[in-house]
Amino acid sequence: MLNGTKTAELRRRPLRIYPGTQIWVYSKMPRGRVELVATADEIVASSPRKLWNLYQARVAISAPEFDSYFAGVDVGYAILLRDIRVLKPTMGLPTLRRTSKGFHPPQFFKRLGTKP
Repeated sequence: MLNGTKTAELRRRPLRIYPGTQIWVYSKMPRGRVELVATADEIVASSPRKLWNLYQARVAISAPEFDSYFAGVDVGYAILLRDIRVLKPTMGLPTLRRTSKGFHPPQFFKRLGTKP
């Protein structure tokens, strides 16, 4: 994501997020950290074929990987990202678990809130 290769995140199901939502990106083990933050620029719902035609250069996966991911799905979703940046300091798994009770990767989607 940081090198600009991937600027769209694909999903088989809709997420209840809106343009302007801040997205924290967790890197799986062995890193096990939130290392990046991005902003949802636009959320697009469409057929997988149309998503591929529009965003293939932004998803950083091959056509066979894309087709496998969306197999059996009539409508897919692309979250177009902007302002992708490194989170400093990064947030490790122990901190995530203290901050968000029950956090256990892999996590499809987890809302993080702030305490008043």
